[in-house]
Amino acid sequence: MDCSDLDALVINRQPIELIDIRSKDEFTEMHIRGARSLPFRELTTPGLYRRLHPTTQVVCVISSDGQARASLATGILRSAGCVNAVVLEGGMKDWTAQGFPVFQKRGFRHLGSMVAAGAVLAGLGAAVAFAIRENLIGFILFVIMAAFATKACSLVLTKGYLTGLGKSIRARFALDKALLKTRYHSRPLRPARM
Repeated sequence: MDCSDLDALVINRQPIELIDIRSKDEFTEMHIRGARSLPFRELTTPGLYRRLHPTTQVVCVISSDGQARASLATGILRSAGCVNAVVLEGGMKDWTAQGFPVFQKRGFRHLGSMVAAGAVLAGLGAAVAFAIRENLIGFILFVIMAAFATKACSLVLTKGYLTGLGKSIRARFALDKALLKTRYHSRPLRPARM
């Protein structure tokens, strides 16, 4: 099933069951609204057949990238009685790349901004302490500021929590990496003979 077809079914509230076979952590971080988590590892357990009810309803299997695991999961679901099990082409990777809506855990969305605010406050405190000649307190607050700033930067680069900045940095890094790879792995240009 194509991402746009699934989006139309979800928007129109058509009868469809969404089964996300990614890990529980990946599912908790982000998933399609209405999907239920059934990690691939659990899907392959012998007792699954007792838990699943045979159905003719369309069951869409969602994986990270819509490849081999999703196809295997679809086969397992079909043998368990879900005769209309299909794979979401491209998985969550394509779903998010095309900008379709996702449900995200809210608890961590603002973590990066809270850490950055802590760094700013510690930096201001350090500046005030140095201004009134309290060097020990200023140094301690400066170290705290550096720790908060380091944590905020790592959150931005790894998770992209601060207003999508991390995503653009990762995209730029991937582009630079691709350009370097083509520059150093392609054949050198030879001057034309006259």
